[in-house]
Amino acid sequence: MEDKQTIFRKKVGVNIRKYRKDIHMRQWQLADLIGCTSNRISQYETGYLCIPIYRLYLIANILNVPINHFFEECDKL
Repeated sequence: MEDKQTIFRKKVGVNIRKYRKDIHMRQWQLADLIGCTSNRISQYETGYLCIPIYRLYLIANILNVPINHFFEECDKL
């Protein structure tokens, strides 16, 4: 069974992926804009890695999404 922290990371990652795909952006494009690899974006979106807050802030700005939208469904944990 997954712990709450892992579930939380996965929910945030799913939301990032949703907003990224909404604007037809590829993982490598987002990675270039925030200064990491597409593999790292994949790890964030699957919840494998925890996203540093400064990167989450950058992603929110790039995707033009209020940062709190990444936490949708997280209140149900």
